Amino acid sequence: MREFPFVRYRAAKSLDPTTVATYRDLIPTKLGAYIWDNLTKYKTTIADFPQTETCELLLVHRSVDLIAPVIHEWTYDAMCHDVLNLEGNKYLHEVPSKTGGPPEKKE
Repeated sequence: MREFPFVRYRAAKSLDPTTVATYRDLIPTKLGAYIWDNLTKYKTTIADFPQTETCELLLVHRSVDLIAPVIHEWTYDAMCHDVLNLEGNKYLHEVPSKTGGPPEKKE
């Protein structure tokens, strides 16, 4: 792919590996450092490999919801207000007239 990513991750609050919570927090830091070290070694062995970062690699925990900041329709009510043309809280749509006249508006 010829991409040299900038590795991003959540840094550990403390670098003391004696506690379980801190050890868990060190995993992204250690993984990010491992990936970065291997990429920098790899880029020196290939002549036409990019020497500066060309993209980003995000290391996130599986509990992080990546789509939540993008969507905003948390309820059907909010989605209806965004998608449909509501007047107040009523959706009015046009129904073709059976007699061939102008369409009728119905709730």
